[in-house]
Amino acid sequence: MKETISINSSQVVTIENEIVGGILLDIAPIKSDDSVCDIADLNKASLEIAVFRNGESRPKYFCNDYLDYILRAITSSWMGYTVATTKRAAGYLMAIPFNGALNLQKGDRIEVIFKVQNTTFTSLDLSKSSINIESVPATVGSNVVSVVEAHTYITGSLDLDKNLGNNIEKIVLVNDLGADYGASAKAKPLNGIVLTAQGFEKRATENLLLAENYRSLQNNPETAVKNLVVYNDYMNPIHNVRLTSKFDVAVEATARLMVMRKAVL
Repeated sequence: MKETISINSSQVVTIENEIVGGILLDIAPIKSDDSVCDIADLNKASLEIAVFRNGESRPKYFCNDYLDYILRAITSSWMGYTVATTKRAAGYLMAIPFNGALNLQKGDRIEVIFKVQNTTFTSLDLSKSSINIESVPATVGSNVVSVVEAHTYITGSLDLDKNLGNNIEKIVLVNDLGADYGASAKAKPLNGIVLTAQGFEKRATENLLLAENYRSLQNNPETAVKNLVVYNDYMNPIHNVRLTSKFDVAVEATARLMVMRKAVL
C-alpha cells in the first residue's frame, strides 16, 4: 500500500488486507528552488499508528508521539537515526519497523496519521512538497511487535525512579534533542543506574553503559552515541521493571525516557 498526503494534513491513511512489517515515511520537503529542505525540528511532526481489530471498539497503538522521540527510541544503539535524517536527492526516507509483523485479516486495519507542520523543515514550499506513506510487506504475521512508549519526568527533577512494567525490550534516556551524548551538557546519570526486574538486576556505571553503546556501534566506530541506551535485548524482554538513577543536573521539560515493549496488537 502506498498513499500520498500533504504536509500540514490530518489525513488518515488506512491499511487493510496485508501482512505489514512496518511503515515507510517517504518525505519530500521541497523549497521554492526545487532543492530539498533541511530539517528544523522533527518534534513539529507527530506520528500515530493505531491497529483496529475486527470486533474491537478501541485501537491498540504501535506509537502515538512526536516523530523525533519515536525515531530515537527505535534507532538508538545503531546508525538508524543518522540514516533516517540524512538528506537524499528527493527528500528523507524514514523507516518505522515493527520488529515483527501484523496480519490484517477481514475487518482489521491500521490507521496512520502523520501530521507534519511546515515548520518541521526550513524554507518549505507547501505547493511543491508531499509525503508518501508506504506499508512494508512481510511474509509471516505473528501480531507480536515492539511498541514505542514515552515516560516523562517532573521538570527540574534530579531523580529518576520509574516503574516500567512488563515485556520491556529497550530503554533509552533521551535527555538532549540537540547534542550527541558525549557533547551534551544536559542531565546524565554520572553515578550510573540501577535496573531491577524479575530474576534480573543491572547495576551499571555510566562508563559501562557507554561501553555497551559503543559496542553496538562497533561496525561504525566513529559514530557518536546519540542517546544513552540502558537496556536493549529484543530476544529477552524483562518484567516488573524498575529503573532508578540520579542525574548530575536537573532534567528539562523536553526530556523523555523512551521504552520499547513487546506486545500483541
